[in-house]
Amino acid sequence: MGNCSCEVNCNEDNILALKEEEDQNETPPLIWKSLTPLLPNTTIKSKRLELKDIILVHLYLKNMKDFSSINSAYVTTFKHCLPARVCVETVLPEEVLFSIDCLIRQSDIKIDDGLFHPKEIPHVQNISHWAPANIGPYSQSIKVGEVMYPAGQIALIPSTMKLVSGRIQTEAPMSLSHTLKILEALHRGTGLHHILMAHC
Repeated sequence: MGNCSCEVNCNEDNILALKEEEDQNETPPLIWKSLTPLLPNTTIKSKRLELKDIILVHLYLKNMKDFSSINSAYVTTFKHCLPARVCVETVLPEEVLFSIDCLIRQSDIKIDDGLFHPKEIPHVQNISHWAPANIGPYSQSIKVGEVMYPAGQIALIPSTMKLVSGRIQTEAPMSLSHTLKILEALHRGTGLHHILMAHC
């Protein structure tokens, strides 16, 4: 299978503001341009990969206050076959507003036994009682072959979509519980002890 990774940094040159006449009462929020022209297309094309082959995105924000604007623009690039996503606020260089790295894996090629490795993608869109609904344009997890790539989880109560109270003492166990349920939904018997890498 073809694999590669890429990284994109976004500064003020890649950002658009709302036009003044659209909202004169508030400071125009930052609007993310489409990711497509920012991706290193030479890397993707050289490996005969496409945007649909991206299975996991790490999105690093300088300020989580920009999340809503970035989230609304993110979907303009990933309209179909949404990759799983992990989003965190972190320290970035002064001129960088957010940074992205992607894991890309071509899953629609033939292997020796003549079979394919299709993607399995759960996408929780409505209020449920087993896992939080998606709060953005991403998939809860993507499974390719025997490997699963879950999205980041926060301590939302699935039935209300509100953050649980109690800070880290209750948030951490609930986030891990959501992760476990998503893993089990894709493959029965999968547990937290099967996790090879985690971002916290």
